Amino acid sequence: PLLEYTYSGVTRLACSWTPTLEYIRDSVTTATGQTFNFVLINRYKDGQDHMGEHRDDENELDPSCPIASVSLGAARDFVFRHRDARGKHSSRHIEPV
Repeated sequence: PLLEYTYSGVTRLACSWTPTLEYIRDSVTTATGQTFNFVLINRYKDGQDHMGEHRDDENELDPSCPIASVSLGAARDFVFRHRDARGKHSSRHIEPV
């Protein structure tokens, strides 16, 4: 069966891992000690384009599995907020690895 992932009302079919993505996945596994079996890639057109506040709570995701983020290109803020603080000014800064 094909793996599907749905977010924001859009369903995507999974593709095979490319050698480049396997290299990045393996590097993240080495750095974190965690294993990953899924990747979602976002492409931003410029420094103003960004992902809005959201939760990674889709049915396809196992809540006990970690999520890693790899950023390539220009630096940008990655802000975490507790779900009870959504839309408020409280946030937490985490240094990159």
